[in-house]
Amino acid sequence: RGITSQPTRSTQNQKKMKMFDLLLFLGIWFDCVQGLLAPSLFSRGIINRARSRVFVQEDEVYMLQAVELAKQGLGKTAPNPAVGCVVVATNGTIIGRGFHPAAGEPHAEIFALRDAGAQLSVGENDTRWQVLDAAHLVNSTVYVTLEPCSHVGRTPPCCDVLIDIGVSRVVIGMKDPAPWVSGRGIERMRAANISVIVDIEAAACEQLNFDWINNVTSR
Repeated sequence: RGITSQPTRSTQNQKKMKMFDLLLFLGIWFDCVQGLLAPSLFSRGIINRARSRVFVQEDEVYMLQAVELAKQGLGKTAPNPAVGCVVVATNGTIIGRGFHPAAGEPHAEIFALRDAGAQLSVGENDTRWQVLDAAHLVNSTVYVTLEPCSHVGRTPPCCDVLIDIGVSRVVIGMKDPAPWVSGRGIERMRAANISVIVDIEAAACEQLNFDWINNVTSR
């Protein structure tokens, strides 16, 4: 499937960090100049840029773990894509992991949420997952390699259960290119005031489902 080897990905990540370092340096230089005119903005600018860099690094680390989970479903999920997901608590601890094992089974998000302790159920004709107990997951962050689905298939939409649970942030590896999703999950979550970040480690996520992407975009 043309999955990039670990050494190559490591080299790519090193290049990314060098770029981040350069951008951070240029940002601090700009803040220093600005600080001569507005001292109060000087420290605020440095702090904000440092925070942004930390967030990006953390997002990449968690997403790559989701990618590794997705690999466990490779060759088993057709006609669905292979997807991995991790749930991270407000203190930065991973509390749930999951991947999509086969068509007809719950999606990666559901397995990860259940692994994190959420009690979810669904009836035969239900169009929405029933959240029985997930109060401890409010304000958590979910990392998933592919945009959460927004349509009713063999199981209800994943974006709705993330909304119902009350997660504060969803980080997505890549937008779902399938015409029946194509950004609708992202739009629905943002409309519910969830912070949605897209295209984190997108290349690695795309490589997971190269054939599937070609199939759904050529219909």
